[in-house]
Amino acid sequence: MTATQRQPWGTAAAVSAAAIILLAAAVRLAAGGGDFWLDEIWSWTFARQAASALEVFTRFPHDNNHLLNTLFLYLLGEQRSWVIYRIPAVLAGVGSVILAGLIGCRTSRLAGLTAMVLTGGSFVLVLYGSEARGYGPLVFFALVSFYVADRYVARAGWALAACFALSTALGMLSHLTFLHAYLALLLWTAWRLALRRRSWPSALANAARLHVAPLLAIAALYLGFIRRMEVGGGPPYSVLGVLNSALSLSIGGPESGAAALLAACGAAAVLLASLVVLARRHPDEAIFFGVVIVLSPALLLLLQRPPTLFVRYFLVPMVFFLLLVSSLLARMYSWGAPCKVVYGAALLGFLYGNSVHMTQLFRYGRGGYQAAVQYMADRSPGSIVSIGGDHDFRSAMMVGFYARGLPAHKQAVYCDRASWPPGGSEWFLIQRQVRGPAPLPAIVVRGSHYRLMQDYPSSALSGWHWYVYHNTAYPL
Repeated sequence: MTATQRQPWGTAAAVSAAAIILLAAAVRLAAGGGDFWLDEIWSWTFARQAASALEVFTRFPHDNNHLLNTLFLYLLGEQRSWVIYRIPAVLAGVGSVILAGLIGCRTSRLAGLTAMVLTGGSFVLVLYGSEARGYGPLVFFALVSFYVADRYVARAGWALAACFALSTALGMLSHLTFLHAYLALLLWTAWRLALRRRSWPSALANAARLHVAPLLAIAALYLGFIRRMEVGGGPPYSVLGVLNSALSLSIGGPESGAAALLAACGAAAVLLASLVVLARRHPDEAIFFGVVIVLSPALLLLLQRPPTLFVRYFLVPMVFFLLLVSSLLARMYSWGAPCKVVYGAALLGFLYGNSVHMTQLFRYGRGGYQAAVQYMADRSPGSIVSIGGDHDFRSAMMVGFYARGLPAHKQAVYCDRASWPPGGSEWFLIQRQVRGPAPLPAIVVRGSHYRLMQDYPSSALSGWHWYVYHNTAYPL
């Protein structure tokens, strides 16, 4: 269905949409509480070190510097509650649900409502649409760009071209994985403009009007930032393992294990079926969804094995996968009573699976770092709270951030390898991003004996599990 064929919203549909938006906003606001985790603190550090807004773009060529988000953090200034820094992501997350509904309505009102349910209830979109990084705006601007490009092809004009240029530029500044969306949009719009041409010169002129500014912006970003960019690193990964997790999580399955593999196979089958159904009705649109969900991520992995790979790098393919599935489910609903049952069961299964993940998110957040630092400070008899850890960079940054909240008579000092005291630090932190068996109840670190005192878990994907050990040579 083209941009000019959208169905109007009826009263019942509008009320349902409003209820979905309110629930999506409430869930994202709840998920936006809790502690900052490492990558958010890292971005906050860039923002605090910048002497001007320009330095956000020029001083920190780093993959954790999501430029638009870091600019938000800089402009917000010093805040007593770091939750305020997550407000732009929450707004973008709610906006993405609204846009998903508008895009879904290109097929039918039911497809629009279904798209809102799927994007509103997706754990992955809730998680990354509620933390102070670039992923929430990334998804929002990918959807804006699709929506505007669709309208431009139907009725080319300078105003729509300017909106497209702005949304693509902001998408790239949000996160570089916006390229998945832009590559698909470039091929899709070029194909559609060629099909609708009155003449080849007019088709080329319309394509140039839409894409020259975004391509120039991408080139400028590459020359000024990307080519100098440093990668912060991450744990070793398996490509198949990350893809398996992304596919499984996209439909509400578990992150790992045999059940995740089964869910990933199911998601792949649904993807294939959705593309086949779409290709029969709208072959030009199947080009976009095939490129953004399958071809572009495959090219990334084949042409350049990235030094780090996380599920969040596939957020753009995942959100468009949900839009594609919503269209298939809405069509199935009209195929008869059995398919209506399948439609309802699919939505309930999706929401249940994602609610399991969100329950853990609401329970543990992205970690319990503030409570852990306060715990160590409360049980240290002196004014100095000496803390070591199994990863100096991560632990030092996080301890330093949360030590700002300690009383004036307490000072947390992180002891790295270069400043390790003769008797060892009083406390020692072991951190894990993947939850597993607890570390040993007692450990020896550089000749000092430590006993496990507390553990502070984190939900999936974002955050670190902290295990707090105490030096047995120190009194409690």
